[in-house]
Formats: sequence, structure tokens, C-alpha cells
Amino acid sequence: MEIPVESRELSQLKKQPTICSFCGCGCGLYFFSEGFLVPAQNHPVSRGKLCLRGWSYADLRFTPKRLKSPLIRRNGKLEAASWEEALNTAGEALKAIRDKYGGDAIGVLGSARASVEDNFTLYQFATKVLGTKNIDSFYRLGFFPSEDFSFPDLEKAEQIILLACDIAERHAQAASFVTGALARGAFLYIIDPRMPQMSKLASIHIQPSPFELLKEAEKFIEELEVRGDCYLLYSSEIILYGWACEARKVIEKAITKGIKPLFLCDYANQKGMVKMGIHPQGGLSFYEILDEARKGNIKALVIMSDNPSERFPQLFKEAREKLEFILVIDPLRTDAVEVSDVALPGTFFFEKEGSTINAEGRRQALHPTVTPQVEKNEIETLIALGEKLGVSLPFPSGELVEMEMKEWKPELSPTTQHTPSPDYPFTLLLDPSYIWAGTAMAQATFIYNRESSIILSDFPEGFVNINSEDAKELKIRDRMPVKIETPLGSITLPAYTTLRAGKGVLLFPLYLWEKVAEKLGGVEFDKSHGMPIFKPIPARIAKEE
Repeated sequence: MEIPVESRELSQLKKQPTICSFCGCGCGLYFFSEGFLVPAQNHPVSRGKLCLRGWSYADLRFTPKRLKSPLIRRNGKLEAASWEEALNTAGEALKAIRDKYGGDAIGVLGSARASVEDNFTLYQFATKVLGTKNIDSFYRLGFFPSEDFSFPDLEKAEQIILLACDIAERHAQAASFVTGALARGAFLYIIDPRMPQMSKLASIHIQPSPFELLKEAEKFIEELEVRGDCYLLYSSEIILYGWACEARKVIEKAITKGIKPLFLCDYANQKGMVKMGIHPQGGLSFYEILDEARKGNIKALVIMSDNPSERFPQLFKEAREKLEFILVIDPLRTDAVEVSDVALPGTFFFEKEGSTINAEGRRQALHPTVTPQVEKNEIETLIALGEKLGVSLPFPSGELVEMEMKEWKPELSPTTQHTPSPDYPFTLLLDPSYIWAGTAMAQATFIYNRESSIILSDFPEGFVNINSEDAKELKIRDRMPVKIETPLGSITLPAYTTLRAGKGVLLFPLYLWEKVAEKLGGVEFDKSHGMPIFKPIPARIAKEE
């Protein structure tokens, strides 16, 4: 009996793995159209295992957040449109703005949720079609250029140092290699003002003041007797404190001692995105693009699978009020889609051919394991848009993509830091561990959204995390309104008492960045890295009167 064509195609699709698009580990899995998945047993990172985010990945197949057809804004409302109409509308609007104001009046945002090839084509579209240098992504927030490495080698380590790195929360699969090394007798050293999950397994946990973190790290590395393979793990958490330049000094010190530094990217294709040119190259950074838009200098935005409102909702709102046109290409109906003038559907990793580059620097193939639910993928859309504007873009062949890969090496310079003050005995510190709370990817997955939204449900207005012992001394209880003051301002938030915050440390979650910064200061723009940072700042806390 002959197998129907549709069944033959499905059986062929099922034979090839794809990559999870959440964190920078880049786990391999088999994805099935029926709505379930199986972790790839022989994948060097996942090894037959997935974290909660990975197990939730199949939810994207049926998410109600899916954008399935083009949308055009008519009379203030987004309405369904044909592909041809949407492409024509977007092409005409972008051409008019380019011709009137010049290409640099347009900002372009790429994405670590998109493939290497998607970002390659977006870069070509930005430079050759729009003529703009303003290309970046909010997914570059906290990225630090680093050497490639291998997760499996980590399991053979004899010593592992975690420098302000909450690896179990943010890079669960990487944490499994650390626990594998510990099971073989390795020693774990943690240098962190917080108490991350891995603290219980550490031989030594140094919990310094945030102001002393890098000094203590350098001292520890200097005095450490290195035995066998030793690794220093760090992530965007330390970069977001404004210590990129200072961290490099610690990293160089580690290298002289024979310690190998490993930077853990936040997203599955963050490294691949940057290699494809999605970073400032003589143009504006992602933050500067929005800042110039709210001043009226940027007239249009092209956004591919990025969502500025996840990190800076107020800035994006103010920018939107001045922008003449926004085009969004995304498989999800994000906040950016809701305020766009034209929105075009995109595809997920499991629906496309291409590749990603994970935190290791491992180039991993993507295969369409299910039939795409949309007519065009990102590459086809951008090439079609290029044609509308009179430019033929090259198809991203493997050879062409390899030729265009570039390393990003920013010139780092030290940033000024706040100093402790007896009038402000606490230190206010950004806690980036809640990186997925409220993001489009998390909200689109039923299982993980339930888990990641618990903290948002418990504290809808946000919270400040205070050490339980400090809270006891100040007679502060959970959910009690407390006033946090810095030399630059004050804010009232509910208290969340745990041992996660070290003594004398106040933590606030990443999703409160903009709100806290507006009231308390602390955010500055790091020109050398092209991104905002939140420097630890002296603070005091008291019960709200």
C-alpha cells in the first residue's frame, strides 16, 4: 500500500532534530506536529535531557499568541491583509522615509530568536536596501565577546568558579555539566553577593559587597592553587552592572593562572546574531535607536523578532509616539506587533532551514520538523521587500554566510562607580536571574508561562528582595510596603524576604529595570559597549509610614 504524500513528508520531517530557542545552551530536540517533543539523546549539550523551558517549547506549535497572517493598520486598528498588500504597504512606506530623510532615519532590530541566516538577510536588507547603519538588537543586552568552548569539557573539570552567575536558573543544561563534574569530585567556588541555587553544592561561597565583587574575585583567583582543568563561568549578569572593562581584567588574570573563562550567552542564537553584524558598526545601538526616535530623529523601525517593550516599555512607548512607521516581522503577536503599522508573520526554529550558534560557539543546523503555519519565512519576506524597493538581495547560502561572519570587539573603557556611604548602608543591585519573566517567548508557552508568571502574580507591581536576617532586624515582613532610598531618589515596593539577597544587599528583578531606574537612578549608558547598565548604588530601606 502506497503511503500518502502528506504522511511521507511528515515521516521525513520527524527524522531531523531542531534546536530549542530559549537560553544560550542550544539543546537539540525532535519536534512533532502533534504537539510534543523528544530530547535528542546523542546531542552533545542536551544528552537526552531538557529543562522546563525546553519541555515547554512544543507549546509554541499551538500558542494563541501566534501571528499567522499579515496585518495592516487601518483607521487606527490592525486588520488582516494579504501578503501582497502588506508587502506593498511596507515597501512604499520605507521607500518614502528613506528617500525623504535618508537611510539613517531608519532603525533596524534583529534577534537571537531568529536564525543566523535570518539575521544575515536582515543585515543585507538594512545596509543595501535601506542604507542605514543603525542596526542592533535588544537581545544583545549584556552580551560580551568571548572565546569558544565546549560544554562536555566542563564536566571533566577539577575546579569551577561561578562569578556572579546564577547558572542553575538561567542556563540549566550548563548547570548539569557542573553537577556532573562535582559528582566526579570537582570543587565548586562561588563569588556572588547573592545566594544562587548552586550555593548548596559549593566548597566555598564568597559573598562580598557588590562594590567589592571584582576585587574579591581577582584576589581569590590570585591565591587559588589551580589543579587540573579549571574554568571561570560568567554571564551577562556581571556585564549589566557596568563592569565589562573591569571583568576583562579579572578574566585576563584567570588566563595567566591557567583558568579558562567561559561566557554563557543568554539566548540560543545570541552569538550567531552578533556574528552576522547585528551590533553597532558606526551607527546607533538598540537603546540609542529608541532614544533618537523619541526625539524625532529616527522616523521608522524595522523589527525582526525583537520586542523593546520587554525591557524598556516606557522608552518604546515614547518612541512610538514620534515614529512615522513600524514594520514588525515575528512569529508571535508581541507588544511590538500591537503598535506596528504593518506586521508580517515569521517562523520558529522548528519550521525553518538554517543554523544557530550557541554559547559554546557551536554552529547547529535547523531543520523544518513540522510544516510552517505561514506562507513566507523571514528570508523570503526580506527578499520580497527588497524587490519592492528595487534591490535584489542574495540568498544566504552557507558559503556566503561564512564569508560574512565577523567578530565584534568593542573598545572597552572603565565606567565610574558609586561608592558606599554610611548614610546608605545597603547596596541596591539588579538581579538579572528573572530574565524570562514577562517575555514574549515565556508568555507563548503554556507550561513555562505558568511557572515564570508566579513571581509576577505574587508581585504584580514588582518587589525588592531583602535578606531575611536584615528584614528581621528591621521588622520587615513579606509583602510589606517598604521605601527604598538612594542619593538620587526613592521608590516604594513590596518586600520579598529570602536568603537569596546577601546581608546588606537589596535586589530588584530585571523586569523592573526601567521603573526602578526612573525613581532611583543607577542606569547609565555605556558608550563602549553600546548598552545601558545598572551600576550598584548605595541605598537604605525602611517600612513605609
